[in-house]
Amino acid sequence: MSTLRDDLLDVADDIRGIPGDLGLRLFSVSVVVVTWTGARPNAPGSTKTVTVTPIKTGLGAFDVKVRNVSQRDAIASGGLYTDQDLEIGPITPPFVGLDEGNSLSELDPPMAATAREILYRIAGPGMNDPAGDYFEKIGQRADRPFRYVLTVRKTAQRPNL
Repeated sequence: MSTLRDDLLDVADDIRGIPGDLGLRLFSVSVVVVTWTGARPNAPGSTKTVTVTPIKTGLGAFDVKVRNVSQRDAIASGGLYTDQDLEIGPITPPFVGLDEGNSLSELDPPMAATAREILYRIAGPGMNDPAGDYFEKIGQRADRPFRYVLTVRKTAQRPNL
């Protein structure tokens, strides 16, 4: 049984894809997950697996919106966010019939028993590295029926690729 919300998810995703269709999305975002078989990163004898998942919108065809956290939001957060942090989204939750999309587990992989690094690579204007700078998640909002939003902060940490 389908609800009105379910019926409107593909419409919301199509609407979010319009700025990408017009070439207005300047940043590309990927989730980079490095997993080791050992108990800690780079443990002797452990092997690693690197997974890079692009975050897309507009039925998986376009880059997602990236913006600075507003000064107003930074003040309202009580010190949790700064105006140097970035928000990624809104990202439409996956829906039936969507072949390409981002489930919350892809955007924010759960911690596992094995050693794991989870970083977000953002490439675009103002980044120091043309391949993209790395960020770590400091917050997320997944409480609205049509959108996820991740908040990330730049890190000096680089994944052990």
